[in-house]
Amino acid sequence: MLSLNFKKNLLSLSIPLFLIGCKEAEIKGEWINPEGSFNKSYIVSLITSADQNLTSKDIEVSELESSGNDHFFYVTLVDKGYTQEQLESLVSNVERLKDARNTNLTVNFTNIANAKDASERDLLNVVQRAGMEKNGSQSTSLNWEKAEVSVYTQKISITGYTDPYSDFNPKVYCQLTVPLTKRLNDFIIDKPFPYITSHDIPENIASAMSPTQLDKYIKDENGLRRYVNVGLELKGATYPHKTVFGDGFLTKFKESNDILTQSLPMTYNIDAQSIYFNFGDIPNTEVVSGLNDFGGVIHDKCAKLIKQAAPEIDKKWSSAVQLARVGRFTINPEWIPQE
Repeated sequence: MLSLNFKKNLLSLSIPLFLIGCKEAEIKGEWINPEGSFNKSYIVSLITSADQNLTSKDIEVSELESSGNDHFFYVTLVDKGYTQEQLESLVSNVERLKDARNTNLTVNFTNIANAKDASERDLLNVVQRAGMEKNGSQSTSLNWEKAEVSVYTQKISITGYTDPYSDFNPKVYCQLTVPLTKRLNDFIIDKPFPYITSHDIPENIASAMSPTQLDKYIKDENGLRRYVNVGLELKGATYPHKTVFGDGFLTKFKESNDILTQSLPMTYNIDAQSIYFNFGDIPNTEVVSGLNDFGGVIHDKCAKLIKQAAPEIDKKWSSAVQLARVGRFTINPEWIPQE
């Protein structure tokens, strides 16, 4: 009798389990990097960011599976009867987060009428007469995934003058180099501007001048070009512009292509293929002339300085690195909606 009751109770428990079966995972995800880098917690965090109605308790992530060179995982939403439409929205939001890992950047080129000062106006005048004028804008993005910490010393040498202190206890500067996803065409001015002769002056202009007027015209034009060329050496050779970032936290950085100020903290400078965020000199850091940063000690100090001075950049950077490891999210083809 005891045996009969035992069997009866066991059967009554096993019937519901048999009927329910195993729930198929709702989502299938790809993992691009090697298996050893797989991070379940990050996948959970990514999904909760994509769907505010989900918490970590609602999400189960499988172990990583492999098929040839492909790595994939499954996500099960525990006790969540999501519809096809809800899952499509979740997958779409995850892809949107991945697309947003880069920061949009737009460069608006300055015309003469909007020059910020006389120096910039002179440069644009020469650029215009040289047939190198640019209008409109160009857009690209900051590829945070490939950002790199850079440390350097510098020796300032301008028009024959060298900073006498740069050879003694040189400061070590901290910088984050972020490549652009698309090169900015014609962003760097081809310098120096060559001096002109009478052969470079259009016939319709030259014919309207006396020899004295022509000589003065050439002298004035070459004087302006000489002045502009010196300015390009001091202030950099980027085309006059205004930069607009897609992420508001970057507005706390001030653009400075001037070689005298571009190492100052909370500044940035930009060229055709990269943008450089500057964090000033690294405190309590000395280097021995001719030696590199073996062991990466100084680079580690720079990384900590970046995190302290600009936590938003550090977060954006680390998030982009993680997101780059996540491949495509899709609804699991084996999943069946619950009735």
